[in-house]
Amino acid sequence: MAPSSDYRWLQVAGAVTLLLAVLVVVLAVQRHAEDRRKRDDIGARAAEIMNRIEAEAARIEREAAKE
Repeated sequence: MAPSSDYRWLQVAGAVTLLLAVLVVVLAVQRHAEDRRKRDDIGARAAEIMNRIEAEAARIEREAAKE
């Protein structure tokens, strides 16, 4: 027996909700993987630290030149 047409909209809404939930999970997993890749990227972290060190050294040199 076919489902009542009165409940057809409920089935459609349930399917759409399920698809949206799957999409959210997929996007969350992708973002987590990207964040983890960025966090674990040693080369990028080293470059970031070197940039900070160089900026601090430049600031100290500018201060020393003022005196």
